[in-house]
Amino acid sequence: AVGVEKGLEVDKGSFPLHEGDILLLATDGLMNMVSDQEIEKQLFCASEASPEGGSPAKELVRQALAAGGFDNVTVIVVVYG
Repeated sequence: AVGVEKGLEVDKGSFPLHEGDILLLATDGLMNMVSDQEIEKQLFCASEASPEGGSPAKELVRQALAAGGFDNVTVIVVVYG
């Protein structure tokens, strides 16, 4: 569900993507529980992806749940290119 109102106003736009850009799609269950600095740190790890490394999305979900997880937590991390 998106909001509780009958009408919905959607923000939309476009922007160019470049190789190595990182997209984060997440619910407020992440944004309300994990600091911007920690999210940035995990996204930096996504750009340095290696077979030995963990999943930044899984780590962010883990951190949100460990912080209390008061809301649903959904995280998708995409590295373009």
